[in-house]
Amino acid sequence: MDEWIHRFCTELGNDFFCEVDKDFIMDFSNLLGLEEMIEQFEEALDIILDQSDDKGRVRNISNAPSNGSVRCAFDKSLSKTSEKLYGLIHARFISTDRGCKKMLYKYLQGDFGHCPRFLCSNANVLPIGMSDKPGEETVKVFCPRCNEVYFPRLLKHTYIDGAAFGKSFPHMFFMVFPEYRPGKSTEKYVPRLHGFKIHPSAYTLPLQAKRSQVNAYSVRLNGGSVRLNGGSLKKVSESLL
Repeated sequence: MDEWIHRFCTELGNDFFCEVDKDFIMDFSNLLGLEEMIEQFEEALDIILDQSDDKGRVRNISNAPSNGSVRCAFDKSLSKTSEKLYGLIHARFISTDRGCKKMLYKYLQGDFGHCPRFLCSNANVLPIGMSDKPGEETVKVFCPRCNEVYFPRLLKHTYIDGAAFGKSFPHMFFMVFPEYRPGKSTEKYVPRLHGFKIHPSAYTLPLQAKRSQVNAYSVRLNGGSVRLNGGSLKKVSESLL
């Protein structure tokens, strides 16, 4: 039977995660502070570590309801709690040398996707959390070429909690593996019209001219004493465009 960690990491949409070593999880010093953050911490931890009795039941569950439908809801809740706990453990694991190496393999494979910016030439990206607190932000991806953060391309990744990776992961990752950081993208898109570069004033001058027309029309219409209200002025503006 597959272990819980392997099953979780191979589920649809969970391929951003690496498999945390059980030795890391069983070292309680790596879990300090998580017990206060997670309800049913011990039960969830037993599920992650596949700790069960002879009948295949999680050992620490002593308050599980016996009613069928209620028990089903309880099991679903505990399953979500286990996933949340694993995400928080995962964020700590990938800050270790062993965890970084596992994420390096996934990064080089392109498992996290590629930068959507055309001028980054399909550069590989890394997952990043915009908050270290669970439940606040979904995961985003960081491009080391343009130093920008984007939404993941695939819908299946948009539900992952960003706290499972943390705000610092990509930056620490490239401190550990500086040789894998691509060169910064210096190429910028230059807008052109019929082959000629467009000067910024090409946008501002026509806008100023339009506004002057609207103001002049307003003054003529009201004899210079009363301005049109916002709605009427908008209609006048639209008629002049």
